[in-house]
Amino acid sequence: MKFKAYFLLSIAILHVNIILGQSIPGGQPEVVKTEVSGEYLYQTSGEHKVTTYEFDWFDNDRERDVPVMFYLPESDKPVPLIVFSHGLGGDRYGYTFLMNYWASHGFACLMLQHPGSDSSLWLGKGAIKGVINVYAAANANNAVLRMGDMRFALDMVRKLNVPGEKLEGRFDLERLGIAGHSFGAHTTLACANAGMPFKAAIPMSAPSVGGPVAKYLALNNIKIPCMHMTGTEDDSPIGETKASQRREPFDYLKSSDQYLVNFDGGDHMIFAGMSKPGIYQKNDLVFIEQIKTLSTAFWYYYLNDSSLAGNWLQGKAGGYLDKYATFEMKVKGSLQAEKGDKSEDI
Repeated sequence: MKFKAYFLLSIAILHVNIILGQSIPGGQPEVVKTEVSGEYLYQTSGEHKVTTYEFDWFDNDRERDVPVMFYLPESDKPVPLIVFSHGLGGDRYGYTFLMNYWASHGFACLMLQHPGSDSSLWLGKGAIKGVINVYAAANANNAVLRMGDMRFALDMVRKLNVPGEKLEGRFDLERLGIAGHSFGAHTTLACANAGMPFKAAIPMSAPSVGGPVAKYLALNNIKIPCMHMTGTEDDSPIGETKASQRREPFDYLKSSDQYLVNFDGGDHMIFAGMSKPGIYQKNDLVFIEQIKTLSTAFWYYYLNDSSLAGNWLQGKAGGYLDKYATFEMKVKGSLQAEKGDKSEDI
């Protein structure tokens, strides 16, 4: 087995912070802002008050626990729902910087926890044993179990959304999104390929199509818009996927709108709200703000049918990212990208 030194150190010293995706400490980042009225909407937290609910679900058919956390925006009408799948070693308490941000903009979020590839792999196990467990959990069996968790979660949401239930009428189930990081990006693409009823997807740090788990992943049935996110330093902490391979799903998919954001110097952990262990890279705070902004605009466009968001994504997003990232898209051609973006009609 090949273990990267910085990942061993991260398990030993920053166990909880890395896996659960705590925010980077420090001041506010310098974020490039656009000048067109209305576009600041995506660059600041929304106006919705957010309430969290935890549920410890049990799938009787599979005899499997499925712990979850809801982030619900205060609203007097049904809202879209985004389901999120964590990376290896994560759990329902991670990625709070994204969950709270999206929910503040009126998108309900459901954070799943996947037993067998969650934080139970390392909690209380010690540094070396924790790394060994996490490495071993990247397998096809867990990939299948995660898809089952997603199907079960959607069934539970439907049951909770009916009159008389705790979350009656909270969700517009015609507007479902899915997102995930690392192994969770694999889950995201696999669920989209399986035809689950999602309208749009955001896979962050997707594994290589030819990797040890992803080689079982088919992409040819994906028909929904996707925003793929990665960074030029986004090598896998425990696997063999190189940063340059993260773009493979974007390159392969051609039947629906596809976007690729590639952060210059961004590593694997920026998508969990962190940087490499002990090294707070100067641009990481900017990357994290831009992840929130780009993803939120994407949800506004594809879940809320916002033409303002669509025009911003396909016309101004590249300028907003400025020197911090490259932005590519393959779109249907109804909206035009500004000069400097790499775009291709499909």
